[in-house]
Amino acid sequence: MIYCIIYSPNKDEVENLEGEFLEWNVPAKDLEEVKDLAKRRLVQYGFNYCTIFTFNSDGVVILAVESIEDVIFESVGRWFM
Repeated sequence: MIYCIIYSPNKDEVENLEGEFLEWNVPAKDLEEVKDLAKRRLVQYGFNYCTIFTFNSDGVVILAVESIEDVIFESVGRWFM
């Protein structure tokens, strides 16, 4: 799967799917691994929130992670072209 992480210092940007730093093609074998990686990078980059997009054959899964401990919301969506 292909993962993308958008990092942000505030919750409003995360809720609007915006951010200040973007990583494309994040190397991870599954969603748990990319969540752990995102939590480590939140600390490394100094951001408080991030949004993880998982692109797969069924659509797009969006997972927002708050700080290094809590998940704000977790949702599954499908983008139609």
